[in-house]
Amino acid sequence: MNSPKLLYEGITYQIRGACYWVWKEFGSAFKKSIIDKALTEELKKRGLQVEHQKRIVIYDHKKKGGAFISRIRSSMPACYWK
Repeated sequence: MNSPKLLYEGITYQIRGACYWVWKEFGSAFKKSIIDKALTEELKKRGLQVEHQKRIVIYDHKKKGGAFISRIRSSMPACYWK
């Protein structure tokens, strides 16, 4: 069976590998906050720029609608957003 080609194969491989490693090490034995911190550190070890517990403001028709706090946010280089 052929796997579909990923748009950003390299970074996807790194993220999936980090998630797999954290799951293998911690499983479901710890709180989400511990798992989140472990994943953040593993992603950084793999050379990715990430921010933990980033507050993102949500706008609706140019008015502030609220805020969302993401668990982990990757600061991917600009070339990934083109």
